[in-house]
Amino acid sequence: MHGASGASPRPFTDTFGGRLTGSLAVLGVVLAIALGLPALNLMIPGIEDVGGARVELGHGVWFTAPENTSRDVGHDRPNTVQLTVDDALVTATTRAYQRSAQDFAEAVREELKSRPGLQLTGSERSFATAAGVPGVRLEFHSPSQEGYLLILVHNGIAVDVTVSGNGRRGPEDGTYARLDDALATLTFDEARP
Repeated sequence: MHGASGASPRPFTDTFGGRLTGSLAVLGVVLAIALGLPALNLMIPGIEDVGGARVELGHGVWFTAPENTSRDVGHDRPNTVQLTVDDALVTATTRAYQRSAQDFAEAVREELKSRPGLQLTGSERSFATAAGVPGVRLEFHSPSQEGYLLILVHNGIAVDVTVSGNGRRGPEDGTYARLDDALATLTFDEARP
């Protein structure tokens, strides 16, 4: 029975058209989420697996990453790459540098000495890439981490690679060995800065 105004007591949403409109609205929201989130995810940088791949460091310098290596592209900056290799954090930076590797190593030593809590262990080893580019490896420790810094200068390009553990200890010995092998593949293309 209809009221005095002659209107149906059932609101619009109780009719077939109202239910269809509501259902289509919900379906539209679900489709927007289902299709929109994956598209949005592809636009946001994240972690990518680069194990066994060529990793460009900048200034024509690259190396082949060891297996179990991921790259956090959200932390990349021009001429700086951040990688995780097993239990090690690896940050590699390249820059134009016109002086010797020894001068660069001394500048880096002074910078490290100025950081509170960070100490160089005094252990210094020579290093060379497979192509014979010489470098220096400096070991360090702090209350929260330990690791090493690899320094190379070739044809006006300086490279410093910091390798540190994700905790109080440094990386496991097997990780060090795999990183040494991978860093020996550092290649300086003849492209200039």
